[in-house]
Amino acid sequence: MKVEDSNFIAIIIDENGKRQKVIIELQKSKLPTNALRFRTYLGTNYSKHEVVVNEMGVEKPRVYPIIAIYILGYNVVDIPYLAVNIDNKITNTVTKKEVAVTSDFIDLLTNKTRIIQIRRLSENRLTRLERFLMLFNQTWITSERVTLELEEIPEGFDDVAKYLQGAMKDDAFRLKLKAEEEVDALFRSQEAEIAAAWQQLQEAKKAIEAAKQQVEAEQKKAQAAKVQFAQYLLQEGKTVVEIMKITALDENTILGLL
Repeated sequence: MKVEDSNFIAIIIDENGKRQKVIIELQKSKLPTNALRFRTYLGTNYSKHEVVVNEMGVEKPRVYPIIAIYILGYNVVDIPYLAVNIDNKITNTVTKKEVAVTSDFIDLLTNKTRIIQIRRLSENRLTRLERFLMLFNQTWITSERVTLELEEIPEGFDDVAKYLQGAMKDDAFRLKLKAEEEVDALFRSQEAEIAAAWQQLQEAKKAIEAAKQQVEAEQKKAQAAKVQFAQYLLQEGKTVVEIMKITALDENTILGLL
């Protein structure tokens, strides 16, 4: 069952031979992206389901665990690693200890996450994941800016490379990629304009705050000068009422000087 263009159903076989059907939520981004975008797609997938018919002939919805994979064409500063796995960890709230629990309730209401940062791919590709990611090496990008010219195919991934290269021969698919690049360019332009406007707004706010502080400082200086003048007038024998008229100070302030 295909869920969306960037999402699909996969069957995973673990090291013990257990088969599990899951939804793969695959997202990619070349530029730093607001997390809200990723959350929106993820939230949509939580409502996805497959209708199955049980042995009684009754239709029932079936949902699957979600594994989110984010392939980033930029570096997240506070994640200094090529790839990280975020897996469900279950803790007994009372004892604070991690517990071994297998539960569909937990699996279907939480999701595992994989974050991959392509630009952190090192020259020494020792692991299978690093070798696989060579297929996405951005240094091999062509002048079209939408495809890669694979200069080296990692050992063990000839079938994947053949599939990817085959897709590039499809004119309709290439046109779709070019259209996507044009949309991305438009978004980048709009994001730059929004960022510039936001910067101007922040600078305006700072200028207003600085002006406000300056006005407050001038007001304090004026108030201090009035109080000092009121003290002088008291020494000269002026009454409180007279001083109030001259300085515009309130009665309590003047009485506090006596």
